[in-house]
Amino acid sequence: MLFKKITHKFKFASRQKKIIILLSTIALCCILVAAGITINKYCEGIKAQQEAQKMLEYYNSAVDKESKGQIEYEGYEVIGKLIIDNISLSLPIISPYSVNALSTSVCYYQGSLPGQDGNMVITGHNYASGAHFGNLDKLRVGDKVMLETPGGQKYEYTVYNIEVINPDNTAALYKYEGNSALTLLTCTSNGNRRLLVRCKIE
Repeated sequence: MLFKKITHKFKFASRQKKIIILLSTIALCCILVAAGITINKYCEGIKAQQEAQKMLEYYNSAVDKESKGQIEYEGYEVIGKLIIDNISLSLPIISPYSVNALSTSVCYYQGSLPGQDGNMVITGHNYASGAHFGNLDKLRVGDKVMLETPGGQKYEYTVYNIEVINPDNTAALYKYEGNSALTLLTCTSNGNRRLLVRCKIE
């Protein structure tokens, strides 16, 4: 009788140990998968920044040659350069907008063009590495945003509003102050909502 009780306890303990090992293995696999996804996204950001840097160098070279017309690079039109010193950002603005284009640099999304009345919307990825619009959430009201065109025109905007909206709130993209405005658009870090940084020329 005593032997049976000992055997039963041993089997129960052995079963518990197997369950613990199984759960630990599953947890470890989940951690490794999550880490792999994070690393992959980080690497994507580094690659995207490298692509944008190559395009920016080409753009700067073309502008230095006093190019007054359109500047094209690998099928994209580079309509200008976005500069935000507070977050160490300097990126070419490309058109037309597409999912593939977003992996290269920030894109002209909709609205007016630089210098025109209306609201220009520029969108970009929020990369975990900080590439493109990865640090856009660090901007504050009063910060300056510069936009340069291939023709040499420079437009200085001031951030006047920052808000987070739902993805389906497209009407928010049409709201702006002043005659000439600029809206910077990206995803929040979890990808569930959208960050809008509204700027205007004062």
